[in-house]
Order: sequence, then C-alpha cells, then structure tokens
Amino acid sequence: MPTTIKNVEFRHLSTVVSADKNNEKNVIDELQNLSPNEITLKQAEKCIQEIYHRRTTFNDSDMRKSICGSLKHLGSDLYTSPVHFLHELIQNAEDNFYDTSIIPCLRIELNHSYILLSNNEQGLRARDVLAICSLAVSTKTI
Repeated sequence: MPTTIKNVEFRHLSTVVSADKNNEKNVIDELQNLSPNEITLKQAEKCIQEIYHRRTTFNDSDMRKSICGSLKHLGSDLYTSPVHFLHELIQNAEDNFYDTSIIPCLRIELNHSYILLSNNEQGLRARDVLAICSLAVSTKTI
C-alpha cells in the first residue's frame, strides 16, 4: 500500500537544498520512473523539498527555460504586430500619474541601437515596481 504524505516539514530545508545539486537531480530523475508504492518517505520528502527549492530560487535551468519559453510564447501570441510594444509603452505613459500643474509630455528617441521613452510623470509607486517585476500582475483596475 502506498505511503500518503500529509505534512512535510521544511525546518531543515536549508541543509537539504545545499546538498550536491547533481545528487539531487539524480534523485528526482530516479523517482520519476518509480511507481508511488516504490518511493520511500525520505525520497518523497527530498523530492518535494527540491521542487520547492527550484520553484522559489529560479536557479534551476529547467525552470528558467520554462519561464523564458512561456514569455516568448506569450509575447508572440499576445500582439499581432511586431511593433505593438510601442503602442503599449505609449499607453503606459498615458496611464502614469502627473502633477496637475504641468502638461503631460512624452518624448520618444529612436536610434539604431535603442529606443528611449521619457516623460514628466511623478514617478513609480512601490506597487508599480512590483507589477513591472511580476508576470500577469497589473495595477490597473478594469
């Protein structure tokens, strides 16, 4: 009969994840080919801890490849035009917060090696920075 794991404690997570990465990778590869009743409690705990570590540190090359692939797919499917990003940048400038005493202004500088957009907004709020650094997070209310 398979062992059911109800609670796995992560008190010793830091010591487990600092183990040899090649050894941890081999344990996960080994477990993928076993049926649930062939896996020991210790192996299951190590596997869960390694998956947790990979998903929270982004040091795993598979996770990086997955995220990069998702972003590439999202970017190619999201917009019908290769220059649609410019529309998005202009829209972002329009959504910014401006002092009421000034006329909002957007400057676009094109060069062979870069595109520079600048404006006279008040600046980014902490929640704006968090949204920029996250996938599928927005500060807009629809």
